[in-house]
Amino acid sequence: MLNKLSNDLKMIIYSYLNFKFICEFEKDRDLLEFIINIQNPSKSKETLFNNFILNKCYKCFEPLKENYIISLCYYCQYNINEDKVYSSFCTKCVELNKTRTVKVSNCKICDSLTVYIGIEPYS
Repeated sequence: MLNKLSNDLKMIIYSYLNFKFICEFEKDRDLLEFIINIQNPSKSKETLFNNFILNKCYKCFEPLKENYIISLCYYCQYNINEDKVYSSFCTKCVELNKTRTVKVSNCKICDSLTVYIGIEPYS
C-alpha cells in the first residue's frame, strides 16, 4: 500500500514511526538514507545504513552475530524521529572482558569517553 504513495507523503508518515519499524517494511535504500541524512546531516549515512539496516559492525562491516556491543557515546549517537540510535560493534572490534558486561573506554569513532555494553540474545 505504501509503495503507491509519493516519497513526500511517506516522509510525513515515517516522521511518526520508530526507525527500526520503518526499516522492517521500507526497502528503498535511497529513501532510508534520506531519512538518516535529513536528521543527521553531518554524519555518515552509509555507515549508519550498514550498521542498523544491514546489521553490520560499525567499524569493520562484518555481519553482527547474536553477541555484539553497543557504544553509548553521546557525540556519536544518531537522532531519527526523536529516537536515539547508537552504534553497534562486533566482538572483534571492541573487546570486553566477558559478555554481558559494561566497559568505560574511549569511543572507537570520536575518541570521547563512552560506555560499551555487551548484548547477548538473552539480555
